[in-house]
Amino acid sequence: MSKSKKTKILDEPKNIRPCINCNPKKYLTFNFSYITYENPKTPLSEDVVNFFERMRSLSNDTFYNNMYKYQGNKANWFENININQIKKDIPTEFRKDFPTETNEKYSVLRVYPAGRPNGSANPRIIGMIKHNIFYVFFLDWKGELYKHGR
Repeated sequence: MSKSKKTKILDEPKNIRPCINCNPKKYLTFNFSYITYENPKTPLSEDVVNFFERMRSLSNDTFYNNMYKYQGNKANWFENININQIKKDIPTEFRKDFPTETNEKYSVLRVYPAGRPNGSANPRIIGMIKHNIFYVFFLDWKGELYKHGR
């Protein structure tokens, strides 16, 4: 008779490491490590402040509650547009970390929910959402990276 093999247990307490990337309540988070375009380089301070306010308000509730509450309302939530509508390529570093998926779309966040106060193009923050994280690629402060249907 042969000896039975011992099975090594990998989930012993000494081998368990807590996840440092967890977001247990699944709040929307923002990641700025893949920004490849910003126009202009020095945006209006009111645009930056309003963008901060938008990030803060969208991060106050869980990702799924926001999705349910706004359900495609592009004034309050993200607008999804096809990859080929943007005049820029997805950052190569992002592609190394996240391979292409079927039917991928850009997510566009308007800085002002109902248009910009002075009547010009609404600044837009463009990226992709993966697992409740909005990865920012383009800071389009002038609203020029794609046609807005006007």
